[in-house]
Parts: sequence; C-alpha cells; structure tokens
Amino acid sequence: MSRKYVDTLAELSVLGFEDVNVMAGKFRAIKIRNETTAIGGCHCRNKSSRKFHFGYSPDVKATIKFEREPSGFMTYNYMKYELVSFELK
Repeated sequence: MSRKYVDTLAELSVLGFEDVNVMAGKFRAIKIRNETTAIGGCHCRNKSSRKFHFGYSPDVKATIKFEREPSGFMTYNYMKYELVSFELK
C-alpha cells in the first residue's frame, strides 16, 4: 500500500442564509463556500484547488446540500448530494 500526502490550505467563507429546496423539503440554511488549495507534498507539482459549496441547516443540524465544482486537481469529478428525507423526533 502506498500513502500519499498533500499539504492543503482550506479557506471557508460564510456567504449568508438562504432558503434551500431539497428532496426532503424547504429549509433555511447557512451557505458556506470552501476552497481547498494543494500547496505541496507528494505528487503536487503545482498549486491546484477545488471549490465546494454547501448548505448547513441549524434546524436539521446537518448539511442538507453539497456541491463540488470540477476544478483544479479534480477536473473530472463533479459531485452533488442533498437531503432526501428528514423526520423530527
């Protein structure tokens, strides 16, 4: 097994509150942007970055929507997920 290490810098920004529609319903969520930049380490020849946007709902106490943009060292890999069900107990 080979272990690969990459030093990264993560910058998180709170963009504000917004109403987010997901399969589980409509929720008030905090929109957060995360930009992660590879700054060195194994197999890192140049700086590259990837961006994530996600919505965190204080009511649900979880991330209800997540989206990763295809950029930097993950140009082929777009990913998106969202909350599909929620029940308050």
